[in-house]
Amino acid sequence: MKINNALKLLSVILLCSLGTKTFADDVWIAQRLLTQLGYSPGPADGLYGRKTRAALDAFYKDQVRCRCGF
Repeated sequence: MKINNALKLLSVILLCSLGTKTFADDVWIAQRLLTQLGYSPGPADGLYGRKTRAALDAFYKDQVRCRCGF
């Protein structure tokens, strides 16, 4: 389950990092998945705020660390 959630979340991260318009539903899904994966995006309110960005950054850093060992 965590792997599927992580893959879904990576697709949302890609959209956010590309600077495309992110819909509230996508942000809400990302917030729920981040919470399930143990990160703290704040409330699942569909708003792409400071806490959500910090949780996405932490998730991304953890994924890179897992892949390359750093």
